[in-house]
Parts: sequence; structure tokens; C-alpha cells
Amino acid sequence: MSLFSGLLQAIPFECAICKRWPSASYAGVTGVCKTCVQAHAKAPQFPVPHGLDDCIAAVSFDAPWAALIARYKFAPEPGLAGLFAGLMQLDARIRDLLAGADIVMPLPLAPERLEERGFNQAHALAKHLAKHKIDSSSLIRTRNTAPQRLLDREARQRNVANAFALQAISSTAYNSKVASLEGKHILLIDDVMTTGATLVAAAQPLYRAGAAWISAVVVARTPL
Repeated sequence: MSLFSGLLQAIPFECAICKRWPSASYAGVTGVCKTCVQAHAKAPQFPVPHGLDDCIAAVSFDAPWAALIARYKFAPEPGLAGLFAGLMQLDARIRDLLAGADIVMPLPLAPERLEERGFNQAHALAKHLAKHKIDSSSLIRTRNTAPQRLLDREARQRNVANAFALQAISSTAYNSKVASLEGKHILLIDDVMTTGATLVAAAQPLYRAGAAWISAVVVARTPL
């Protein structure tokens, strides 16, 4: 931990959940007090979606996290990225995936969605989690899609089918990009998942490029 990070974590704050003042950082999580972290930061158990090698969520998408995530994405409050990244790193399995990944890829937003929101919430998380491993240019969205939260399972899969591809500026650049991904462990980062359809769709062009292992970590999983 840098001196600056240590000083930052020593600054008291009002807990974003219980509003207790003063609160102090706990286990690297800044913005939520120790009592609330211990009471609410429980990782959900669920099957790994078919089409990924591993997938882990830090918390369930319910109270109190749902309201905070909505603030993060739609207010928007990009400063909450540090809080959520801290929550994710509480889980030893997520820390292991971050350590073992060759490349960390935040899920890209369509240009229209990025302009509307003003920032990519997955990229903001990735900068806190593994800044030195980020590749945010290889994977792109080929089209804007409807919000997944409005759709059922089958509609979610149709909605994101073929919605991701590798950036292809030229055939030479494309072949070089494929070579750089071949045999690698790629870790996808996103904020919320339900069925995992978006993550699976994002993984498909990476597998076709020769990635050996593709895992994913998210802040929260929404109950089916």
C-alpha cells in the first residue's frame, strides 16, 4: 500500500449504508463501515455460466448494494468504483483470479451508452483492481443493445448474441491482436450479472482468438 493510499484510508467518512459518522476503512473497503461490510458483504454461490471457465460475484444484488450500484451507474457516481473494487477484493477467489490473469478486460459499452453515462463503470472498477493488466481496446461492442435487466433469460441471450468482436483496424493489426491473446488467461470485469449472457457473449470472440481460459468477476449477481 502506498503512503497516499494509507492516508486516504485513514480519513474518517460517513458510512454509505448506515450513515454512521465517523467510520473508518475496513480491510481496504472505503466508504462502508466495518459493521456493514461484515453484515452485508457475502458472496453468493451460483453455477458458472456455460461458456466461461469461472465466474465470481462479490455480493448479491439486493439491499443495501442495489441502491449503491444504481447510484454508481445512473447518478452517476464514478467515485464509488473504489468502494466496489474494495468489496471485490475481500474475496480470496477474486484476488486469485486477478493475480493469475494475464489480461484484464472491462466489458466495453456501446458508444451511445458511454456518451449517455459519461464513463464505463467496468473500466473504472478494473483501474482499481489491476490497472497494469488492463486491455480496454481489443474487445468492442458491435452494436447498442437493450438493457438486460428488462429481459427474460432467452431474450437476454438473443439481445447480446454477436454483440462483441475484436477490434479490427486492419488485417495485420487484427492478426497481431489475435496472437497477443492466444493461450492467455483473460479476466472479464463487469458490475452486475444475472444469467451471465453478456459475459458469455463477450468471451466468444476471445475464445475464437485462442484464449486458453476466460473467467469473470463482478460486483453483484442479481437473483434469477
